[in-house]
Amino acid sequence: TDKLRFYLEEGKMRVVTSLGSEERNNSAAIPLGGLGVEKNHATIEHHANDDGTPCVVLKGQQGSKTMVNGLPVDPDTLLDLQHNDRVIFGQNCVFRVVFLTQQNGDGDKAIDWEYAMKEANAAVMGRLEAEHKEHAEAAERAKREMEQKVRFLEENLRMERERISEEGATK
Repeated sequence: TDKLRFYLEEGKMRVVTSLGSEERNNSAAIPLGGLGVEKNHATIEHHANDDGTPCVVLKGQQGSKTMVNGLPVDPDTLLDLQHNDRVIFGQNCVFRVVFLTQQNGDGDKAIDWEYAMKEANAAVMGRLEAEHKEHAEAAERAKREMEQKVRFLEENLRMERERISEEGATK
């Protein structure tokens, strides 16, 4: 909704939930609160490239939930953020990356909290559907294997009964 803006200063900042006494006056901390936001959630580094264009790099922390454009962030990866990227910290702390030099008017306003949450939900649903399909295919393979084993055992049982029946007839 663009009602709240947070301007990143150059340098490295930590996304945290609560500021202890030693951090209250530290401009290198971005305090957030909300479901799923960890004490030390992520780091963001903002600097200018050699050509003067802005560069924002995100690194999640182990055990924290961070998504960019609906996809989970691997905590071991540095991720370059682009203009209009949607970043979700925890369950629903949504931010949109805006480089003031790249704003293009009303098109930017279409990307809001609802858009980011729908995008994240669609990505999660896509992953769940893919996992469900994999599990269903694995279950179908296991079912066919078990049916084949049952047929094999039934055939062995039939042959054993015939053998016993033939042995009884010859005695």
